[in-house]
Amino acid sequence: MMTSMPRRTTRTETPTPPANELAERFIAFTRLIGKSSARSQFGPLSAARYDVLHTVFHSGPLPMSHVAARLQVSPRTVTDLVDGLETDGYVARSPHPADRRKTILTVTAGGLEALGAARRVRLADAAEFFAILDPAERVTLAALLDKLIEAVPRPHGGAPA
Repeated sequence: MMTSMPRRTTRTETPTPPANELAERFIAFTRLIGKSSARSQFGPLSAARYDVLHTVFHSGPLPMSHVAARLQVSPRTVTDLVDGLETDGYVARSPHPADRRKTILTVTAGGLEALGAARRVRLADAAEFFAILDPAERVTLAALLDKLIEAVPRPHGGAPA
């Protein structure tokens, strides 16, 4: 009489998702973070005011029309946001040196302070999304994100923003 050997179980491999599926998942995740951020208050700044201040900070003194173009909002929207930022002492307006129709925005010392406080709140808010990951998963995710960031072409060999 033949004894039967226990069947060997084979581990089923998870199929490799195609790049477009990964892109969809990544976009969905970033949208969730963005929606959470849009509902948040970052210290003294709303998400919209943070975006304006952040744009001016990273681009240096900038015409208001360029801020509107970069944020893909109407110039009127930027004007309303800048009015509040200026009232709070976070930005200063000055005439454009070559085009008197344009106004240049500059971040003030108070704006830098507010931006720093808002960034700390924003990062803490976003970090909650990653709290579900164990330490090994965080290491893996960090390495993967670094690899993706390095792969993005940059004009003139610039660093990531």
